[in-house]
Amino acid sequence: MSVSNIPLPTHNFVVRIDSESIPFSKIKSFEVESETEVIVKGGESRLMHSVAKQRDTEKILTMERNAMSDDFTILRVGTVFKRMEIIVLDQNRHPRKMYEARFVILKKRSLSELNATNSKVFVENLEFIYRELTEVPV
Repeated sequence: MSVSNIPLPTHNFVVRIDSESIPFSKIKSFEVESETEVIVKGGESRLMHSVAKQRDTEKILTMERNAMSDDFTILRVGTVFKRMEIIVLDQNRHPRKMYEARFVILKKRSLSELNATNSKVFVENLEFIYRELTEVPV
């Protein structure tokens, strides 16, 4: 099989918020990270330790969806969710990776421009802040 005939990988995903599946078309600002701080012991620079550091800024996941799709009553600004799962599926819709966000708050909902001169999809953006995002075994 030549390189030009190899199918490109496609990825679909499922988002579950407190066990309810909600369709989204895009996720932005998707990062799994840990901030660290270097501590020098006793004033000697050769004795250093790295420890986890409390973050100063909010961690934000921005998700996009069709604003005309089913309205989910759980998606109210200010609502605190215990858990959000993002499951990445392969071409055959089998789970390949799973990420879990804990202590999630829906911070903001915004809608795309309404313009009668073009026929674009009416899009809704949702901003979620979260405490931690980790990859979990599938």
